[in-house]
Amino acid sequence: CPYDAENDADSDGICGDVDECPYDAENDADSDGICGDVDEYPNCADNFYDCNDDCGGSAFIDECGVCSEGLTDHPANSDVDCDGVCFGEAFENDCGCVEGTTGLESEYCFGCTDENAWNCPECPDAHNGNPDATVDDGSCIYPPDGWSFEQSTLQAFYFIAEADIDGSGLTEGDWIGVFNGDVCAGFWPWEGPFTAVPAMGDDGESYSDGYFNIGDYPEFKIYDGSSDYTYSAMPSESISWSNNGLFTLDYLTGFSSLSYVIDLHYGANLVSFPALPEDDSIENIMVSIEETVDGVIGEGVAANLLPNGQWVGSLDNISRTSGYWIKQTSSDELEVTGLPSESDLLFELHYGANLISYPFLGSASLESTLPGEVYDNVTGIIGEGVAATLLPNGQWAGSLDDLEGKKGYWFIATGAFDFTYIPPEGAARLLDSEIVEVPDEFSYHQSMKQSFYFVDSIEGAEIGDWVIAYHGNQIVGARMWNGSIIDIPAMGNDGQLETVEYADAGSKIDFKLFKHLTGDIVNLYGDSQNWNDLSISFIENLTLESPIVIEGFGLDSIYPNPFNPSTTIEFYAESDSNVNLSIYDLSGRLVETLVNNSISTGYHSINWDASNQSSGIYIVQLRFENSIHTSKIMLVK
Repeated sequence: CPYDAENDADSDGICGDVDECPYDAENDADSDGICGDVDEYPNCADNFYDCNDDCGGSAFIDECGVCSEGLTDHPANSDVDCDGVCFGEAFENDCGCVEGTTGLESEYCFGCTDENAWNCPECPDAHNGNPDATVDDGSCIYPPDGWSFEQSTLQAFYFIAEADIDGSGLTEGDWIGVFNGDVCAGFWPWEGPFTAVPAMGDDGESYSDGYFNIGDYPEFKIYDGSSDYTYSAMPSESISWSNNGLFTLDYLTGFSSLSYVIDLHYGANLVSFPALPEDDSIENIMVSIEETVDGVIGEGVAANLLPNGQWVGSLDNISRTSGYWIKQTSSDELEVTGLPSESDLLFELHYGANLISYPFLGSASLESTLPGEVYDNVTGIIGEGVAATLLPNGQWAGSLDDLEGKKGYWFIATGAFDFTYIPPEGAARLLDSEIVEVPDEFSYHQSMKQSFYFVDSIEGAEIGDWVIAYHGNQIVGARMWNGSIIDIPAMGNDGQLETVEYADAGSKIDFKLFKHLTGDIVNLYGDSQNWNDLSISFIENLTLESPIVIEGFGLDSIYPNPFNPSTTIEFYAESDSNVNLSIYDLSGRLVETLVNNSISTGYHSINWDASNQSSGIYIVQLRFENSIHTSKIMLVK
């Protein structure tokens, strides 16, 4: 042994410079990694467990370092009394550690005993509970309300390495769910890194309807046990489902707040807020549109933005349950980030008109989101330019089919009552509106004051024709005939410049029918109530007037008004007459003469093209031989 001064001291034929046990001729006979010259039990490989070196498994060392003779099958990583304290009075039986008992055997099995719990005794493998538990020790855990799934013969597993909500890691009591659209297909409590969440597949049985098929992409949700709230979650990557798939996601991030945009047009916008920040002051909420917003009006409250940037008025804070009119000087986008409203938000309504919110993003049909209390206490619902009324048969009629997030609504109640919306199932669907945009020649400004006339039938109307509502010769609303009950809006004077000639309380509303195939406009008549703000009235039938007998001289209608760049002026004469039709500005200056000659008996129309004029209010003056008639029109460029 040229490199071993002791020349193989243990005489095992292995030189000491390469001998792993240079002083043990048997070279670790029990192969436990401890050389025999220092091995306390050189003939027994399970040294830690068998402290008497007979390898018979009849003596163990506990955490206190005591060799406990006579104990059999007792975990070596536990002390004798299993409570982490040496020589205490708690022992382990088949159910685990039993405090307060003496001896290793006990008639008590502590654990979760609620058969409805996630870790119930009858659950498969008790989900880490004690399947033999007989005494409830408060260890039961329960999945989030509404989360449930059935075991399918087809399944996959998503292993979540890390999960958080707004950067804060999940803790005990949090859950991760896997959804296929609005169907829960699996969930599991957070158990730490690489928690395995099952995702069931559709195996053709009824219990698996809506579960995953090959190629479907799962949606994840995180339930926060501390706040009792469920959040949508974004996975590190999108992995489609496949049977028996084992997929690993590096992280899953839940968001407790959400951001959204409310598109605002010029004029009055009826809105609500499905999510609000902690600071819900009007100054904070409206900060992104402070250059274009003119004011905000709620039910009985209002706020106005002064030139110095200060808000004044009775409206200080935005409410989750309320709707609001936002008055805009131009179109803009209102950006909001905040916590979503709770799904069981309570609405307390009073008799009459209530301006309230729809507290979800997306939309849902009236039938699916309104509870029975609304059917019993509400006669109609009015939105921005749309309405619905409840018929005696329990069906809704009108242009309003869906309630949409970020929109406000007037609920017309017959008495005081409380209700909670039925939340949309899963992600609220996008609104597929059937409202057809009003043609430019019949356009009108959305007013904060509006009423609706429901019409069951219209003589001579064909699908695609338009019913136009007039206040005097001013168009205040329009709706396309669709062959069944329609709701014709009629705007009122809300004090703004654009609505000064709109209807006031008690005003009469007239109707005309525009025939889209021929371009003809004919008068309609029927029994209708006079105009009042937020009123809903019924007209059983609108009929064509009998052959026209023209009486007198005057202006008939001007449409569109406001206009850009041209408008049509209609007038009538009961006999042949000389007529002058001219346009003046507000200072009285003659802008243009359109007609100055003799006309025949009947209805006449003339178009004024104001392309070369500036925006503003103009006066239409119609002079016959013995009378003068005027009307204001507005050019908006």
